[in-house]
Amino acid sequence: MWRNLSLLLLLVIVAAAGGFVWITSQTLPMTVASHFNAAGQANGFSPRGAYINLMLGMTVLAPLLAAVLPRRTVTRIKARINLPNGGYWLAPERREATIDFICGQMAVFGMLLAGFLAYGHWLVVQANQMHPPALPASAFFGGLIVFIAGIVLMIASLFWRFRRVEDRS
Repeated sequence: MWRNLSLLLLLVIVAAAGGFVWITSQTLPMTVASHFNAAGQANGFSPRGAYINLMLGMTVLAPLLAAVLPRRTVTRIKARINLPNGGYWLAPERREATIDFICGQMAVFGMLLAGFLAYGHWLVVQANQMHPPALPASAFFGGLIVFIAGIVLMIASLFWRFRRVEDRS
């Protein structure tokens, strides 16, 4: 059940992120400042259509692939899954719940990735409204820190969940 719910939420967030990229891209100039150096100065440009296609592809496909491909792998009956206390967590009576949790975590990663890519796109849209185009490096690195913190929390929750077995004796 959680597996289906997390997948549905992932699809909603990815669709929202894709819609956001599509709608906000309409305000971009015909030549988009699409790459910036560490100081935030534009050093690469793309035609608007190419930028939109690339961002839509990245914002929609990358999170879906990041969540769905591993999901297909771990749900295979003979999948080799390396977990702490794997013998316990992958025993037949707990395997389904374990797979649900792992798939949920992969969906959360996809959601984080979609959000981060949409945020990065928004920064590019804002940068292209300035003359000359400039991306606020502090805003980008702030978003990157939030993205990395989300991943660290996901990894911590995996370790927390599988760190020990329940003693029922």
